[in-house]
Amino acid sequence: MSAGQPVHISGPVADADVPRLVAAARAGDGEAFAALVRAYATRLHRFVTALGISAADADDVLQDAFLRAHQNLDRYDPTWAFSTWLFTITRRLALNQLAKRRTVPLPEQAAELCASAPPEPDEDAGRLWLQARAVLPERAYQVLWLHYGEDLDAGGVGRVMGITALHARVLLHRARARLAKALGPGRAPIQVPHGVQP
Repeated sequence: MSAGQPVHISGPVADADVPRLVAAARAGDGEAFAALVRAYATRLHRFVTALGISAADADDVLQDAFLRAHQNLDRYDPTWAFSTWLFTITRRLALNQLAKRRTVPLPEQAAELCASAPPEPDEDAGRLWLQARAVLPERAYQVLWLHYGEDLDAGGVGRVMGITALHARVLLHRARARLAKALGPGRAPIQVPHGVQP
């Protein structure tokens, strides 16, 4: 790719393409930034709704997150993963939205859903996330989601949450232990394999 030449990506964006797209977007290539939006929109939307924000409000949060990311591309540090930077922006905006709305799913509703008929195999992950949402504090739930739902390592979780990687590992351990206790004796939390959509 020569300087000033637009980057064209057809189809899904590979992780290896992200640094090129970011560099091109920083140079003013609108197509490159549009490809980044397409690459991350679904993951970010899923993350925001998992925090308890309605789908409609999640759309607003994402629009604002992508706008801020575009406006601040010059402040992005390429030594860190672009996804971590984008999740950090999105998380902060989502927390602001939650503070304004104060809408959190009721634990009784989640417990009722979890106590219903035995789940189909593909429903296990969704049911586990409902239980986690009902029993974990917000911060613990976010750490669990970022690690298992978005496949971020402890360092990435720490950067998004504004904590150290060690603190992220401690919170992750405590969240798993609390969830295991809530599931009852003799039951371990359902393992959500990487790649399974929560």
